[in-house]
Amino acid sequence: MDRVLQLAAQPFCYPGDVFSEKRHEGADIWICVRTRPRWEKKFARWLKDRGIPHFLPVYTKRTVSHRKMRITEMPLFPGFVFVLGLRSKSEFVSSSCVVRILTATSARANRRLAEDIRTVWRMLTIGEHPALVNEWMPGQRIRVMSGPLAGSVGRFMRDAGSGSLVAWFDLLGVGASVMLDPGTVVEAEGDELKVES
Repeated sequence: MDRVLQLAAQPFCYPGDVFSEKRHEGADIWICVRTRPRWEKKFARWLKDRGIPHFLPVYTKRTVSHRKMRITEMPLFPGFVFVLGLRSKSEFVSSSCVVRILTATSARANRRLAEDIRTVWRMLTIGEHPALVNEWMPGQRIRVMSGPLAGSVGRFMRDAGSGSLVAWFDLLGVGASVMLDPGTVVEAEGDELKVES
């Protein structure tokens, strides 16, 4: 069983094993569904009620008001839900939530979208709070070979002697970034690198 599956589950990920290693990597086709503002969770519940595999990445936001702690699950990418399978907007009409559908335009783009969605899922399930990246920056595509993010794929961004893993979504024009632990081994185009402390 995939080690990451034993960690905290994302509440809007259906079915629970949608990212299981038993699934054939590269065969998954995901679409990005743009929802009406603040309707992401409603749409995710609608999808679950119909048995449609999907992933709405959320993080936990804690606020204090009148000495009471309030915990809210906030969408990492506001307005977007990832749905597994090639589907048309007409299939979601009865949800009243969908504005438009974004799809990758090539097999390579489909593969990268699937890899980046899986990477964001891993970031969140190991307890990381990814930072949003709103500007595309060039970086080498890598696969993390060690540590809690082992198996994750994304862009490597060097930052003051250490590095970050960035899952960038061309379709959305946004990405998610986490710092890699010092000593993390990453592989880039057949070369093995080590993140320095």
